[in-house]
Amino acid sequence: MRFLLEDEHRDLASSIDAMLAKSDLPAVIRAWNTGDLEPGRKVWSKLAETGVNALLISDDNGGMGAGAVEMVVAVETLGRYGVPGPVVETVAAVPVLLADAAVTEPLAALAEGALATLALPPEVPFAVDVEVAEQTYLVDGSTLSTGVGTDPRPSVDLARTLSVVQASERLADVDASRAFDFGALATAAQLIGLAQTMLTLTSEYAKNAEAVRQGNRFIPGCETPSRRCGDRRRDGTATRARSSTHPGRTSTRTTIRLARCVSCESRRGRGRLPRIPSRPAGARRNRLHPRARPVPVPDEDTSPAVGVGYAGRSPVPSSGVDQRMSIYSPGIDTEEQSALRDSVAALLRRSGDSASVRAAMSSENRHDQALWSTLCEQIGVAALAIPEQFDGVGATLTETHVVLEELGKHLSPVPMLGSAVLATQALLLSRDDEACARTLPDLASGEKVAALCWAGESGWNEPGVEASSGILSGTSHYVLDGEYADVLLVLARSGEHVTLHQVDANADGITRVARPTMDPTRPLTTVTFEDVDAIAIPTAENLVDNLRATAFVAISAEQVGAARAALDLTVEYTKSRKQFGRVIGSFQALKHRMADMYALTETAHSISYAAVDALVNGTDEALALADAARVYCSDAFNHIASETIQLHGGIGITWEHDAHLYFKRAHGTAQLIGQPHHSLGRLAQAAGL
Repeated sequence: MRFLLEDEHRDLASSIDAMLAKSDLPAVIRAWNTGDLEPGRKVWSKLAETGVNALLISDDNGGMGAGAVEMVVAVETLGRYGVPGPVVETVAAVPVLLADAAVTEPLAALAEGALATLALPPEVPFAVDVEVAEQTYLVDGSTLSTGVGTDPRPSVDLARTLSVVQASERLADVDASRAFDFGALATAAQLIGLAQTMLTLTSEYAKNAEAVRQGNRFIPGCETPSRRCGDRRRDGTATRARSSTHPGRTSTRTTIRLARCVSCESRRGRGRLPRIPSRPAGARRNRLHPRARPVPVPDEDTSPAVGVGYAGRSPVPSSGVDQRMSIYSPGIDTEEQSALRDSVAALLRRSGDSASVRAAMSSENRHDQALWSTLCEQIGVAALAIPEQFDGVGATLTETHVVLEELGKHLSPVPMLGSAVLATQALLLSRDDEACARTLPDLASGEKVAALCWAGESGWNEPGVEASSGILSGTSHYVLDGEYADVLLVLARSGEHVTLHQVDANADGITRVARPTMDPTRPLTTVTFEDVDAIAIPTAENLVDNLRATAFVAISAEQVGAARAALDLTVEYTKSRKQFGRVIGSFQALKHRMADMYALTETAHSISYAAVDALVNGTDEALALADAARVYCSDAFNHIASETIQLHGGIGITWEHDAHLYFKRAHGTAQLIGQPHHSLGRLAQAAGL
């Protein structure tokens, strides 16, 4: 069905467009964001004069008696300009709702320019912009009432607030389905208008911005490798920051060029930011690659960690430190992190290829002991997040994250996740120096491996082991690296609490049984305790929550690395596989699917590194970001792994090809340490939904 606007529709859009074009909407929106509502109200008064508020209100109630098409045309135009306020509610949802409920008295005020907002739980749990609306309504089931906004909270959209609405005066019984449909239709029109504006802005910028030719293409904001970016043009003239149309603001173009200059200068070794002299190396620190040592923080001390795995550092530089050092973006490697990544990747290319992975899968303990020893001895990966006082490197979980991503690319069957992350962080989070000093030095060197016993038969929400007077009984399921671990750390039920215990893996009363797994690169074990005497470790109140968040973030790093490797496999295959006389990678449909895979990989990378950065710095949103990374990276990796199988065709499901290993890893990690829907539940609760 093709729909063409009639002349009166175009006239309506033109009249609204002409009025809004004279109103300086960017300034109005910025004022609205800061709480200055007067310019926005003036815009709404002018809109009322054009009849926008009255479109869906009948003639009998002072309206225009127009229909859905006119409403969509109007709201789309409002969307193009980003008009602040309860647009959808005022123009569409509330007029229809009041008319269906036969509540006509407020309609005249709406037609005159009053603003209205609405909550319709559970579909619409919050009302927007209650503080500026003259009319607030609540539909609870089939009951329409006036309402009062409570518990205001900020929104992702700075131009609006969200509020819970409590019923005030009952008005009528109503079927709100038609009002909901009109609201959804108006929302779609508003989004289309916004999208049109974004497309226009992007097109204009691409046409007008300074561009540099690369081959036969002009790419705005990019620079050729043959010259420094941001200081001189090809003709030798100096670049200048162009003034913005908005006073006091630096243009987007200037910001991009400056950002590229910092990056470019750092890579070339010119104009680098000042570096702080390295502190003396500890016993394990010398094992780290000489170019991969983390930059120390000058005011660090031996006080308890501020953030998870932060090794006793203060995440915020003191006032005496050069603040330029804090220029950092999660997911963009520092020079040291890049060197660490390169060192691990080079070692894995030599010693951790597909043949080595498959050999380890069929070995006695289903892991690559030789590779793990090399990683610990030559690079010190197990010691990264362990403080120097416990014979570690004194880095952070961010450096561990870099290593996990590289290991995920190769599906390396080594105890990095189980021992160097879960078990190590369980000890560090306990804040018990005696337990850390007793165990961490051996874990840092790689001489011993620790396993964390946590899950019951139904999963990680409830430990499978019970502790009574220091005696452990019960069975822990799905234990990572449990069949060859030297030390067992056990989360056990102790009455209403969960406590942490340590026991030698070869102690009497312990039975370890290797379990078959869907993912052959990740061995899992069942560990049974029969009246085993264990060492109790003081347990922080929030240890389980922090440990779960640490696990989720670490798993997301593996998922990002494995997703990137699966994408690379797919791209390489489609560049060589031919069909109909052409490589299949040249087919547009496959290009689009691989582009979607790439976008998912990059966004998963961003949220994964944002989550680890929040953990390291101990921010308030750390736990929520960990859950978000868990959900998003699991879904992204599952999709990418499925597409990898599909785009490889028949060869992708053969045992000889590695595609099926990534597919199995994707589905295995999605269930590890708890299913994603549990994370979604916590996120919904945190959001007040």
